[in-house]
Formats: sequence, structure tokens, C-alpha cells
Amino acid sequence: ITALQEQAEDPKSVAFRRLRPALFGPKGYGLHSSGTEPSLRALKREDLVAHHQNYFTAKNSVIAIFGDIDPDATADLVQQHFAKLPVGERKRIAPQENPEPTSHALHLDKQQAVLAVGFIGASAADDDNYALELINDYCTDMAGPLFTKIREDLGLAYYVSATQFHGVNTGMFAFYLGTSPEQLETAKTQLLAEIETIADHGIPEDTLESVKTTWLASHALANQKMGALARLSAIDSLLGFEPDHHLHAPEHIRALGAADIRAAAKKYLGTREPVIVTVAPEV
Repeated sequence: ITALQEQAEDPKSVAFRRLRPALFGPKGYGLHSSGTEPSLRALKREDLVAHHQNYFTAKNSVIAIFGDIDPDATADLVQQHFAKLPVGERKRIAPQENPEPTSHALHLDKQQAVLAVGFIGASAADDDNYALELINDYCTDMAGPLFTKIREDLGLAYYVSATQFHGVNTGMFAFYLGTSPEQLETAKTQLLAEIETIADHGIPEDTLESVKTTWLASHALANQKMGALARLSAIDSLLGFEPDHHLHAPEHIRALGAADIRAAAKKYLGTREPVIVTVAPEV
């Protein structure tokens, strides 16, 4: 509850707490993972026990173990510690709502204003998520169009970037910036113009290869760690992929051309109006 109260004083957190339900409705990805004060206060121990018994079951679980191990001995240990898990059933995710896009102007008595612009993104199973990965890297790079134009050239933002996630049955691609309250409308106009340019043109051909190189280097670095390999293999298995599904991502990234990037950019950023949230002090 204390964490929620702290988030309520942070303009960026306030913006995204409104953005998610506006994109996805009041269920699924529209819910805040930390809950609300009323929901937390209402929780009883019995509720947690029931949730645990419902979800922490054999058919709803994957165990991934990586390292310098003895496979037979490790299998025995897994049997020893997990064989008594209730069988249960595999949980299915209900279809996600996508309400009509809306705009929201929120007020918070802070010296900074925040703008968030959100689009429905790709699910983990969509082929487009590889192109969106590169678009996200392009938009978050300090040498990319958002930082260069809006922050460096025009001086309209303290920070500007993008974020995304690929969910079970949908996803989100969002842009955000922090600025001074008096520059909010100008910054909003410029950010929407940059998003439109990306939706129309994707990543310039003379930049695409460097974006790919950066992504591939980050992927290789992340997959040097045992914990990351175990986590990603477990997630792949839970999503219905082969355990090494994530290791094939570089093949898809290398195969992408500028036309593929443009098609994905137009599909996700240029065919549907975004949800727009501003957070600024009341005038």
C-alpha cells in the first residue's frame, strides 16, 4: 500500500496506471500488477491459499534447470521435491478487451508534466514481434529519432523513450516523455509527429543494420547467463513453444528487411488511434 501511495505521487506511474486500463479494459493487462488499496486491504490469508492451490499445480508449471548438473540426480531431486504437487489443470487466458481509444488529462501537483501514448501491440506468438523489437530499440536509442529530435534539437523533454511488452494474447507499444508543464502541448505535437513518421517509414535503410547489430549484441549478452536461459526456456514452454524458441530470435531478426519493418510499423502504429494520457499540474 505504501508503494502504491508513492506511485500516486510519480507522474509517469500515474500516466501508465491510466494508460493500461484504457488500452485493455478493466481485466487482464488492464489490471495493475500491484493491485489497488481497496483490493489489498480486502485480501485475507484464505484468498492467498486458494490462489496458490488453484495455480501452483503440476499441469500449470514448468521447471527449467540449467548448469553443470548431473541430469539423473537432478531429475531425482525434482521428483523428490515436486512430485506431490496437485495435478490441477492448465489455465487458459480469456480474450483481452480492446476498448475504443480515448484521451485522458490527469492532474498532479508536481513541477513536471508527463505524456504517454499507447498502442495495442503484438502477442508473444505474433511474427511481428521481431520487427517491433527493432522498432523499440530504434526508438529508445539515444541516437534515435525521439531523443535526437525532441530532446536534443528542440529541447522539449527531460526524457523521451518507448516501451513495449508481448503478452499471451496481445501486447502494448507505448511512447512517453517528461517535460515542463508549459511545453507539454508542443512536446505532444512533436511526439505524435515523430510516431507518424515511424508509422509511415519504419526504420531508415541506412540505420537498420546498426539497429540489428545492437539488438543481436544485447541478445547474445543476455543469453550468457544461466538464470536468463532457465527463465526464458520456462516461459517459452509455458507459452507452448519449444524450450529453445528464444534462441532462434536472431535468425528472424537478421532476416528482416526495411519493408518488413515498415509493414509492422504501419500495422501497429499507423492504423489505430492511440490512447493518450497527460499528467500535469492543474492550471
